[in-house]
Amino acid sequence: MIVPVKRVNLVLLPEEKANVFLELQKQELFMVKGFNIKNHALFNSDQLVKTQKVIKILESHQKRKNPFASITVDLTTLENIDEAEMNEVNKVIDLENKISDKSDKVKRLKEANISFAPFSFLSVSQEKLATSELVKFAYYKIKEEKREYLENALNNLAINYELGVFEKHLYVVIATIEEIKADLDIVLTAVEAEATVLPVAHMPYKQAINDNEQKITLFEKEIEALKILIDEHVKLLPQIKTHYDKEANRLIREHVPHKKSELFIVLEGYAREDQMERLENVLKGVASTYEIEVVENTKEALPTALKNNKFVQPFETITESFSTPSNKEIDPNAVMSIWYWLFFGMMIADLGYGLVLFIGTLLMIKIKKPRGGFKKLLQVFMYSSVSTMIFGIVTGSLFGVGFQEIIPSLPPIFISPVEEPMIVLIASLVLGVFHIISALVFKAIHLVREKDYLGALAEAVSWILILFFGLIFITDMMSIIWASNQIVNYMSLGFIGLGLAFIVFLTGRGNKNPFTWAMKGLGGLYGATSYLSDVLSYSRLLALALSGAVIGFTMNLLAGMVAGSLFGLGYVFALLIILVGHLFNFAMSLLSAYVHGGRLQYLEFYGKFYQGGGFAFKPLGYELNYINEIKEN
Repeated sequence: MIVPVKRVNLVLLPEEKANVFLELQKQELFMVKGFNIKNHALFNSDQLVKTQKVIKILESHQKRKNPFASITVDLTTLENIDEAEMNEVNKVIDLENKISDKSDKVKRLKEANISFAPFSFLSVSQEKLATSELVKFAYYKIKEEKREYLENALNNLAINYELGVFEKHLYVVIATIEEIKADLDIVLTAVEAEATVLPVAHMPYKQAINDNEQKITLFEKEIEALKILIDEHVKLLPQIKTHYDKEANRLIREHVPHKKSELFIVLEGYAREDQMERLENVLKGVASTYEIEVVENTKEALPTALKNNKFVQPFETITESFSTPSNKEIDPNAVMSIWYWLFFGMMIADLGYGLVLFIGTLLMIKIKKPRGGFKKLLQVFMYSSVSTMIFGIVTGSLFGVGFQEIIPSLPPIFISPVEEPMIVLIASLVLGVFHIISALVFKAIHLVREKDYLGALAEAVSWILILFFGLIFITDMMSIIWASNQIVNYMSLGFIGLGLAFIVFLTGRGNKNPFTWAMKGLGGLYGATSYLSDVLSYSRLLALALSGAVIGFTMNLLAGMVAGSLFGLGYVFALLIILVGHLFNFAMSLLSAYVHGGRLQYLEFYGKFYQGGGFAFKPLGYELNYINEIKEN
């Protein structure tokens, strides 16, 4: 249900701000106006950025990661910032900076060696060549196949040179004098010489490369030693993650927006009507002077606060994925959750898959201790696994194997979508009709609350009569449940006619022109095509149940064909087929049930009445990025 929310101002003493904000965060009773935590600049603070960096560093150094690891702390731990944790963060940052610095040096030395390598044949340093005054030196890169021609030409000209080969190219250093420059240019042109420059070095390149290699070896050893020191900090990863959440929540309290005066501060926000007394008791405990000012008749939009039982709460995430309900409409989650639970089970309908889903989600919730939306989703799957098992019993299916195949003495009471597709299809369509009728009931209530009584008759009650009594009429005519009865027949037609009359005479209400009124009324009847397509869309319940059953049966059949062949190896392949095949079928069935279950709610159910467009009541509370669970002290 949707709980009324009050627009509230809290007047506090400035010196008591820290204690009050901490208690409000702990109790989660007050939503601060205009305070959107998501993507807030506070998360870019130096300490949080450094801590986040350290977490990534330590995670990269983990030898083995536990997918089920979780962090549980008590409130006292969460509220106290530990200087030792901050020091550990700074130590890891310092070690990582040293590694980064030495890695950069190694990178530069390796790049230097790459540039030195082509000229490692030189017997003198680049520095001596560059500072020579009597002779000038030129440096060229030439294709290796030109070597013989080049050497002959340079020897004929009596020119001093040194050359070496590197990666299929000649690198040559030539001592040039003005008298033979013209002849040298002819030779260089003939060999397509490409002028180059020598990298700066104070010693011969070969010696420089050797020196650099020694430095690289030394730096790499130092880097490994530093990495070992970081490895020793990996065991502190849970504490570092806890520190991140503690620091983030401290900053959240510091950044809570409020108005200031010389004597007081004013915190603007919202509180649930059913929690006002509790809010006052909390303030009494931490503030010597305070005032709770309720802003009456406010014209601003108020947030939507939901209050549902433990079964319905997880299904709220299905609605939130569509749109948060308006605070002025009826909460549809209680009804929607039952329909979603029912359809989910129908679409998978296998006792084995239901057991696997139940055990898997239960273990994930208990061991991993997820938070927020992911926890709610797991709870949706866990609850829906029960309906999956129920429909698995109805269809007599255990991992695609019929109950009667396992126990032949069982009576033929099961309704398999493979063997009885028409029965399952009819059941799907009938459930679809009632699903749509429940949506129209919401629509009728909404229109009545808006005092549009004629609209409720024309747009909701009319179609409820047509759909419900249309179903009664078809059931009676086909003698599906009872023998055909003329009284039931005529009564059904009468109510269908009444529904049609509501549409024809009330759809055009408000139009003074009789022709326009009549045309709108007749046009309203065209909605029958929309309702027909909506009802037919529930055939997906059969389609998905059938596809899952057929794939499961096929995998079992293939495994049975392979087993016993290949001198006993067939059993191994049969086991692989069963494991991989059923894992694939389970994953696809789960995805399909989740997506199509949501689709039926969003289009066929919410499409009839739902307004949405609200924003959720999110009180100031702990924002946890890494901590999974908070225990009471």
